[in-house]
Amino acid sequence: MAKRLAAVLVVFLLCHCGVSLAENLISNGFKVSETDFGAVRFHKSDAQSSRTVVFPSRHDGTEMLFSHLQNFLSGFSSRTGLLQAEPPADGSCDNSIYKGTEFRFVPDFKGSPKPGEHLEWLAPCFTHTSAAFSISGTTARLELTLSGKKSLTCQELYLFASPQQFHPEIFLLPGKHVIEWKDLTAEEVTDLSHNGIRIFRFCDQTWGTIVDVVKTAKMFLGGLGLGKFPIFGSRVPKYMEHANKNFLHEAIGWDLVERPSPVVKLQESDVHPGDFVAILRLDGIDPIIMWGSGSHIGHTAVVMRVDNILSVCESQDGWYWPTHGIQCTPWAKWVEQAAAADFHVAILPLKPELRARFDNDKAEAQYKSVAGLPYGYHNFLFGWIDTPRDNYPAHLVAETALAVFALIDRLAPKVTETFINQALNFRLGTKGLNMAEIYAEMDRQKISPADLIAKVEDDSWVYSDGPSMVCSVFVTSIYKAAGILGDIEINATEFTPRDVYTLNIFDTNSNRPAQCESADPQQPWCQILGKYRLTLPGYSTLAPYSHMNERCPSKAPLYIRSDGC
Repeated sequence: MAKRLAAVLVVFLLCHCGVSLAENLISNGFKVSETDFGAVRFHKSDAQSSRTVVFPSRHDGTEMLFSHLQNFLSGFSSRTGLLQAEPPADGSCDNSIYKGTEFRFVPDFKGSPKPGEHLEWLAPCFTHTSAAFSISGTTARLELTLSGKKSLTCQELYLFASPQQFHPEIFLLPGKHVIEWKDLTAEEVTDLSHNGIRIFRFCDQTWGTIVDVVKTAKMFLGGLGLGKFPIFGSRVPKYMEHANKNFLHEAIGWDLVERPSPVVKLQESDVHPGDFVAILRLDGIDPIIMWGSGSHIGHTAVVMRVDNILSVCESQDGWYWPTHGIQCTPWAKWVEQAAAADFHVAILPLKPELRARFDNDKAEAQYKSVAGLPYGYHNFLFGWIDTPRDNYPAHLVAETALAVFALIDRLAPKVTETFINQALNFRLGTKGLNMAEIYAEMDRQKISPADLIAKVEDDSWVYSDGPSMVCSVFVTSIYKAAGILGDIEINATEFTPRDVYTLNIFDTNSNRPAQCESADPQQPWCQILGKYRLTLPGYSTLAPYSHMNERCPSKAPLYIRSDGC
């Protein structure tokens, strides 16, 4: 199938680029070895060097991805030894505190040399690597020189990218390696001239990278529905629980401790409007939020009366939850659903004077003004990215994130439109630009990807489906409407779960029911659900102030927050 597909692409290339060029490459010993994201790849190598010529495809769609993955993965065994027993010991990424295997498939950004520039770096397999980039007409040329190979079997896996091009390559041999991109458009030449070719190195070798993906997938693949069936029910399977528990240990240094009683029953009279509901689910999503923001929870909700019924209100889109979007659920029913979803839940009471101040009528009016709106995916990534470099976990950087979204934009443009394009358009003062056009506009405005993403998310921005609110943004908007935060000027859209529970609005000396004292003697709140004990570092310590949480670093593992950020 792969060979037939390559043959078809060669025919397309002959028609599209001219017979003489393709025939010339073939006559000079180049072979059509695979397709890279829809591109035709000619490759020639010997013991001292290699050369690759890539003719970009102008076709989009998921078929492009599937064809690439089929060819790329089928080449693993023949080119790299897929069945080696263990990932090599020298596969760690440099400058990364995080040493776990989950998410280690995310490549490390090495740099983006522009035409005429020279870039050098160290790598685990080849101790010295250098790159020189040039452009001539509509052809871009990257020349890599690799030396100092540490072992016979080691290798390096790279991704070379621009907003329009994505080319992975495995290097087994030292020497000079040349990659050329032919027939580039004017827009591609402009981008590469001004921003260079983005170079990413994968942390592990090929088999290790596959293992990293599988281990990461274990954090997510389970609890995928509403029934009681394994994996597709609402419960978190044991393997998924253990994978997330291990990840939290490796990523943020939190060792979960089991509680003697996973369920503590509260009467409705013990719960009050304004109480904060702190939630953790070991489902991959919550731990990612925690890793990025330094939080010890991944979901939030707030208690209020809606139509005089004590309810838990939230912005929710879990596949394990029966309703989606901004919603309120009667207390007893919500607790039942939370238990079925394997939530860890703590109820954080407001200080007595703030509980008295909580204006339920205004809170209810705020809820009803946004009820039913979808979960706030548009700014999901932007509440915790406040700085150009000091919010990203491990070796992830803005350049990596945008390169990934540029690829997704070609395959599934609706996904990037939802998750990032609209938000970036607001930051640029534009409308409707796709990722490639956003790159061009960034270049025109002379703003870097890191600086663009770090721009403050404004509460006044209304997205295509309304105001965009993730869980913590919705809760903060309720506190803002109910008078809990006074007259300060804040953007609720900049608040993460950690930002909410560290506000000094919660009672740290509440009189807890006896069952709460018995289950968790040292905690100042009542945890009603969960196998593991919730801890909330920094709980109720920060006085609210105007424009808080707009410029705050959150770098693992200490997550030190600068004063006044």
